[in-house]
Amino acid sequence: MARFGTNLKLNIASEHRARVHALFVDVLGATAVQPRPDLEQFKTEDGGSVGVFYVAAAEALSPADQRKGTWLEFRVEDPEATGRGLEASGVERVAYEDKTHGYFQVPGGPVFRLAK
Repeated sequence: MARFGTNLKLNIASEHRARVHALFVDVLGATAVQPRPDLEQFKTEDGGSVGVFYVAAAEALSPADQRKGTWLEFRVEDPEATGRGLEASGVERVAYEDKTHGYFQVPGGPVFRLAK
């Protein structure tokens, strides 16, 4: 039986770089590594990695198209507190029918939900 892996790859317009870095490092607590100028890897405490390739806007999906694609889930100790931190940092909350989780959008990237 297959299982989900712990690595993700995202293409995000380079104009969102500072906000993406702040989301993963300052709010979600990931460690950032930059193996090359256009790539930042955000290491999570479970050994996972979110690789963000910063590309020209024409090479990235628009934020509206990102909402139509795959949505992610990040597990955190305190989803409510993390959600407040995301909102305080300007990360957009996404309205969704599931009211048991907070949904947000990575700047220029996909939607994700917070879970315990």
